[in-house]
Amino acid sequence: MKSSQHSPIHTLLVEEDFAEANVYAQHIASVRGFSLAGIAASSEEALNYLEALQIELLVIDQFISSMTGIELLIHIRRIGLEVDAILISTIRERNNVQLALRYGSVDYLVKPVSPERFYAALQGYRERAIRIYGLDSLEQTDIDNVIHAPHMVPGFSLPKGLDPVTLEAVRKAVHTFSEEFSTQDMASVLGISRVTTRKYLAYMKDLGELQVRLEYRVAGRPLTLFKTVKEKQQS
Repeated sequence: MKSSQHSPIHTLLVEEDFAEANVYAQHIASVRGFSLAGIAASSEEALNYLEALQIELLVIDQFISSMTGIELLIHIRRIGLEVDAILISTIRERNNVQLALRYGSVDYLVKPVSPERFYAALQGYRERAIRIYGLDSLEQTDIDNVIHAPHMVPGFSLPKGLDPVTLEAVRKAVHTFSEEFSTQDMASVLGISRVTTRKYLAYMKDLGELQVRLEYRVAGRPLTLFKTVKEKQQS
């Protein structure tokens, strides 16, 4: 995990099935903060990518040419490559899961993988990267925040009524605003209701992605204004 807080996480997909590779590649491309460096159809091709490029994250299918996904992971550890991995497998046996985790898989996805679960795995990894970037020494609270944050744990799903596609659309739209924006501003851009928009913005606020300010007026309710945390840090 070497990416800076604002640079994309260079991700290599290792999957020999063309159709599944396309699906996973689309998932990766839809998640903010990730860059798909390539698709490897075999362990040899994956190792060539790792030698040629700086890869932070591998998304590995268990069944690939020459080696299994876990065998590739073990080989990577033995030769000392510093790269994280998420393993995708049809195998549900405890020993296989334990072996994957023991050799550094940060998550384990069981096929068929729902888009929501795939998204959660990537988002959880990205949140870890953001939380520890720039910290040469971590206090216990820092470690606890990385390991035990509720939206990073396996099995995490979005709150009821939210879906990952709309969430990602909101995230992209947020960055089109150079100044503060209201719920109505965002709803107008997305073409969805204010009630629905408010739910997504509230969720992003809870994740720490947005800051909120109330603007009090002479009459009526105060106006809630949002701004990205990134903009706050750069101001």
